[in-house]
Amino acid sequence: MREMENKYNISLFDLLLSLSARVNATLRNRSFDQIRQNHSEIKFLMHVKKLHRKLRNFEENKRLKPHFSQAVERLSHRISELF
Repeated sequence: MREMENKYNISLFDLLLSLSARVNATLRNRSFDQIRQNHSEIKFLMHVKKLHRKLRNFEENKRLKPHFSQAVERLSHRISELF
């Protein structure tokens, strides 16, 4: 059972990492002015930033890895740069 949970956590971490890399690559090709024109995109990015902050807060008390916030660290940093 523990091995299955470990595989699940690794898969979830990889999924978050992949999705984060994809969104980050999309943002790399867009300026703030381009993003600002789409209200739903701004809302989405702010939601991602908020969720990342929540994950980091939860992980302050978490001893065991994985720390899922690490998978979206680059994306969160890029969002901060844009805003």
